[in-house]
Amino acid sequence: MSVKVTTKDGIFEGDHVSDIVVEVYGPLAAVSLVKGQPWVSLAGRGPICPILRVEGHEPRPLNSREMWEITELLDECMNWSQGGFLDADLRARIFAVIESPTQETWSNACSIIVTDPSVPGIKSTLWQLLLSETDYACTGRQADGEWSSIPLRDEVVAALRKAVVLNRAALVGEGQ
Repeated sequence: MSVKVTTKDGIFEGDHVSDIVVEVYGPLAAVSLVKGQPWVSLAGRGPICPILRVEGHEPRPLNSREMWEITELLDECMNWSQGGFLDADLRARIFAVIESPTQETWSNACSIIVTDPSVPGIKSTLWQLLLSETDYACTGRQADGEWSSIPLRDEVVAALRKAVVLNRAALVGEGQ
């Protein structure tokens, strides 16, 4: 399986993320985490540039803290077409794209409404929030119906965090 790594310096392909980083940035390069995000680091210099996107590899399993946070976020997402909060099916579809981002899981989750759409100016679907709040830039499907890129786990979680902020603000606004 081929892996694509995107940094500020370009898009690079290879068999493994670490091999790509060494090939592009030299034998002293490695992947490190800075505040939970992957970066290219050089021995003796520390982090030098963020890894913007990695495609074509299986993400590591969610740990218990991440599972708890995602569950808490989903508890506060609203779907007024379903009568309020997300039902079990919608939650499962969002969890699926977080756990295993694929063409199928993203197609099943992208159009789920996660904010109160009655508030003007609020992006209401998961896909709309990804476009407005993250670096995810896929604005439509290709002619063959496939997505040119699938959002990363961290991008989906960032969109859910924003949905919660918007929903809380909408609720506070209603109470005034």
